[in-house]
Amino acid sequence: MRHIDLARGLVLCALALTGLSMVPVSAQEPARAARDFSATGSIRSPEEIQSLRQRILRNRAVVLETPAIPAGEAPRAAQPATPQAPVATSAPLELGDTRFIKLDNEAEKTTRDIVKLSIPGSLRGQAAVFQGVVQTTDSQAKELILKAVAFPRAPLRYNAATRRFEGGVSVGVIEVDGSGARTLSRPIAFQVLGPVASDPETLSIGTTAPPYRDIKVAAEAPDAEVEVTVVSSVAPAGERMVLKVRPSLSLTVTPPRIQGWGLETADVLVSAQAADAARANMLQLSSTMGRLSATEARLDKGGNARVSIRSESVGTGQVSGRGAGLDGASAKVEYIFPWRFLGAALVGGVAGGLLRKRSRSKTAGAFAKSMGIAVLSAAIVVGLYVLGINLVGFALPAHGGEVLVFVVAALGALYGTRLLAPAVTA
Repeated sequence: MRHIDLARGLVLCALALTGLSMVPVSAQEPARAARDFSATGSIRSPEEIQSLRQRILRNRAVVLETPAIPAGEAPRAAQPATPQAPVATSAPLELGDTRFIKLDNEAEKTTRDIVKLSIPGSLRGQAAVFQGVVQTTDSQAKELILKAVAFPRAPLRYNAATRRFEGGVSVGVIEVDGSGARTLSRPIAFQVLGPVASDPETLSIGTTAPPYRDIKVAAEAPDAEVEVTVVSSVAPAGERMVLKVRPSLSLTVTPPRIQGWGLETADVLVSAQAADAARANMLQLSSTMGRLSATEARLDKGGNARVSIRSESVGTGQVSGRGAGLDGASAKVEYIFPWRFLGAALVGGVAGGLLRKRSRSKTAGAFAKSMGIAVLSAAIVVGLYVLGINLVGFALPAHGGEVLVFVVAALGALYGTRLLAPAVTA
């Protein structure tokens, strides 16, 4: 009986061993998918990073001569580093050595995905990632594999003090297979080239990123976008980058001083710099004092719009303009007491009254009464003309200043009730 039980046990053990031998290799070892490097994964294990490092180091490298940039040197366009004879990436690095490694498409995409994780999320889409990687050392002679990046911090905005559109480009080198800031054994230089002024002209970076270093850029009269090229002393070619420009409005009231009481108007001129002509750029206009001819206006292809404003009382008002995606602007307008208007109307009324009574002889009382009626008639006719009602019987210019007021008042006094009768009847 014991022999039978022993035989059964041996059979069961054999079956168990056979079953184990039939288990797929993928079940006996850790899954290969967990060790393979995923270019799209946001979290990578040390094994993945090590796999990427080995892939990079299988390529050939060229030694870069990166001459130091003396302080105070006249600004000039940075030239790509001069490549020397190819060397093996496994060759020992000495303190300060710099090598450039060109990557295959897969490794390039993978390293690009990695370094973009170190860039603020809202700016990743605008980042320029330099081709290839740099093999160098830190200040302790430890080997580093770096990738250079650049990205705009924010759109260029108009600075009224300097009368230029100003912004910044952030640059840096990111350690592909590590984290944390490290001090480089030799600084790496960056420049921004294009239709912009940069400050500084050449920026030398002595540590890995983040944090990043900023180069200030400014443009005089840019379009909606400005294309620049960011170059580095450790990259054989620069990277192009498009800097967005936030359009800026300028608003002018001409003339800035007009007579109050609704007796005069001024032109409100709005222009936009760096506005996209292909867009329907609508403006919203407002005023703290005065009546605008329109509270909405559309910029033409030249980026300009025009409305008018009429005074309502006496004082100082402010006209403001704004629009979607546009930096707003404002201007002051002063409404003064209409001494000139009243004086011109009074003199015109008296002159018209004298012409009206030139051939008649009246007593002093009758003459004074007639002149009073003439002046009142002149005042009414002028007031109606200011409101847009022309009673003089022929076209008059829209803007004639005090001379126009004098003429209208004189005609109103000269013809008196004959001008007012149709208006009263209507």
